[in-house]
Amino acid sequence: MHRSMKTLRLMALLAFATVAGCGSTMNVRGGVEHGATLVGHATYEFGPAEDAPTGFGRQSVTPDVLALARKHVDEELNVRGYKKHDGGDMVVRLSNGRRLVNEELQVAGGAGDSEEFTETQGVLVVDVFDRSSQRRLYHGVAHDVVDADKVDDDQIKEAVHRILANFPAAS
Repeated sequence: MHRSMKTLRLMALLAFATVAGCGSTMNVRGGVEHGATLVGHATYEFGPAEDAPTGFGRQSVTPDVLALARKHVDEELNVRGYKKHDGGDMVVRLSNGRRLVNEELQVAGGAGDSEEFTETQGVLVVDVFDRSSQRRLYHGVAHDVVDADKVDDDQIKEAVHRILANFPAAS
């Protein structure tokens, strides 16, 4: 009976976390680098993808993730008045990766009651550089729990939107 109650509590906690966490597990930060300005910049192009961030690995879905991220970066920058152009005055570099994280969930009701579970975390990084000076103008990163077996376009779109939320409009 004790084991089944423990399992039931764990299932209830995971169900709550799944429902309550829809779209809310994403951790995002992004902003213009200290002392940098985007004044006078109007065009951009994508540079080569960078290596996976430290602690994250490349996976077979990386090309799909990067293609979707590029599409959504294009959308976000176009809305802000920037135009994609070969030799643009800004270079956008993307990086992504995944990792498995083992977590221990403390179960209410008893000292030392816990269950272990594994989740897949994904990361997407967007960096924007000035072409002529090579100075980084903007840096943004999003972390979230991801499905290990598929690429979620809506999740990538939300990540890009939130990463670039502080990206200023073209002047």
